[in-house]
Amino acid sequence: MTTEAVVLPPPLPSAPAEDLHRVDHGKVIPNLVAAGLMLLLGVWLFVSDLFAAGDMLFHGALALPVLGLFVGLFSLVAHYLAIVPVRFLVGANLAILLRAAFGYPLNLFMANTPASIVASGLFVMFAAWYLVSTMRGDCRIMQRPWFRWRHLCLTGGILVVLLVVSVPYLIGGHVRALQNLIGDYLRIDPRGISLVERVLEKDGHRIHLIGMMHIGQRDYYEKLKARIAKKPKGTRIILQEGVKDREKILPTSFASGKLYSQVAKRLGLEMQGRLDTGGSAAALEDEEERKAVWEELGVRFHNADMDVSDLDAQHRKFLAEMFAVIDAASLDEMFLISSQISITASDMEDLLMRGLIGRRNEILMQHFEAVGVHYDEVYIPWGAAHLKDIEKRMLELGYVEVDEKIRRVVEFW
Repeated sequence: MTTEAVVLPPPLPSAPAEDLHRVDHGKVIPNLVAAGLMLLLGVWLFVSDLFAAGDMLFHGALALPVLGLFVGLFSLVAHYLAIVPVRFLVGANLAILLRAAFGYPLNLFMANTPASIVASGLFVMFAAWYLVSTMRGDCRIMQRPWFRWRHLCLTGGILVVLLVVSVPYLIGGHVRALQNLIGDYLRIDPRGISLVERVLEKDGHRIHLIGMMHIGQRDYYEKLKARIAKKPKGTRIILQEGVKDREKILPTSFASGKLYSQVAKRLGLEMQGRLDTGGSAAALEDEEERKAVWEELGVRFHNADMDVSDLDAQHRKFLAEMFAVIDAASLDEMFLISSQISITASDMEDLLMRGLIGRRNEILMQHFEAVGVHYDEVYIPWGAAHLKDIEKRMLELGYVEVDEKIRRVVEFW
């Protein structure tokens, strides 16, 4: 019996130990550059947010659009290069979207500025994670090919989904940020814009806080006139808004309503117009006859707004400058000439919140305490931005909410 020897193939040459741990710097370096720049821009944004004075709605940090542009370019490159892991591509987009939407949904539970600071802080944490992961080699970049069809299709699908979702998400974040500032008397949803009416009561005395817009659909204003024209059980007063300008500080187009008329016409809507032209007074042109008809019904109209001269000198100056620029421009040019108005974000916020809202509300309350308390019903059909503060003042006087109605003022379709 013979035994044949088994001949084994020669062993393959082993790779040097240093080759097993060699890093392909051609793949790592682009990720290090992207992560480093992302971290620097994120820190810039975070510091800008941290030291912003006032509400973030008025303080558009330059760092945000710069960072947004960088993330957009990063996403475009990462879409083609498989060396960028998908989790970093998705993370960068989600982090910038969170900050662009004022931290939504964080701003459901906190004010716009702290929510934005938290969001920009989260972006910094993400960028730091990306940088550290790349430096440590945890993402195994050296093992990824430069290009892969699977990566291309996956990132393409993700970016399309993010693009579609980002539109309603950003709208939701901005609407919530606006509500945090001025309250929820104005509401926006996919079908249109609605306004809120809240009824407050104290010892049988009722106050109707009615959200208004200067332009809207005719039906909203006509139905409001019809409600006002219904005979009250007792007496009713309508404390109307309507800024006066005895000293002619503002351009004449302000009093004429030229701006609102242009915007309403362009959008196919109607200007608010007068509220004392409803019911049996609708066909009357004589002011005394109209007033007599309303008084017989038990309804009185009373202007409870300020005069421009009631504003601080600085507020009057800013307001005059703004309306002078607007008055000299057409509707199409209006949004292109905002740089001509020499007013900072802090000044704009102060003009709006302390001047045009706060000061006017103070004067309204003076009229309410002098005249309104003597009527059984008080209707306050004022701009929606005013009513959060007015409601707070009424609640401090002991009134409580007893009813709420939501009515559509603009239908999108």
